[in-house]
Amino acid sequence: NAKAFPFTYTRGISETIEASISTSYYAVPRGQFSPLSNYVFGLKWRFFGDGESALSFAAKPTLTLPSGNNQQVAGLGNAAPNYGLNMISSYNWESIDIHLNMSYEREPYNANYSVAGDRDPQRKNVFAISIAPVWQMHQKLKLAADVGFGTNTPTSSPTYLNSYAMAAAIYSPTPTVDLGLAYLVSGNNISDTVNSSKTKRNGSDRFEIGVTWRF
Repeated sequence: NAKAFPFTYTRGISETIEASISTSYYAVPRGQFSPLSNYVFGLKWRFFGDGESALSFAAKPTLTLPSGNNQQVAGLGNAAPNYGLNMISSYNWESIDIHLNMSYEREPYNANYSVAGDRDPQRKNVFAISIAPVWQMHQKLKLAADVGFGTNTPTSSPTYLNSYAMAAAIYSPTPTVDLGLAYLVSGNNISDTVNSSKTKRNGSDRFEIGVTWRF
């Protein structure tokens, strides 16, 4: 179980390029390590479309700084530098947007320490794909869904791919502030993911509250 507060700062460099830096503050678990983990630097380049209408494509390479060994043991990151690439495509209609993400991450870890208590070898090449429709229900309210598949990192896992499903709502009380609420469930396959039994879902449910402020 974990309770975390992720923070991301994004700044536009040009009309088509934006840079970002993010980290997470972990209230739980705590131990003999820094509560801050997962420092990620990203650079997103929109190389097709305007990002507001019709079809757009973007590429986002990322670099993740290593976590401490004790943080890796606690499951808060891997104790080696990570890098990745996310390819993003979006299609925007008047009242619905559809986003498709395909990503790759290289996730090295310190093999002398467990990964979240797991001593089994971990896959270092991690792939994921997801699709997320977003509906504009009202001027101030959006509803969204997100369904995807990703690599199961433990080599002992019964399946190579893990799946997840998420439902979310985004309320914008002002033009510069968004409030988000989301619930995510995951499992070894789609059948387990949507199963009412939490044991079938590996107990990996996640509840999120988010705030975006454009200043």
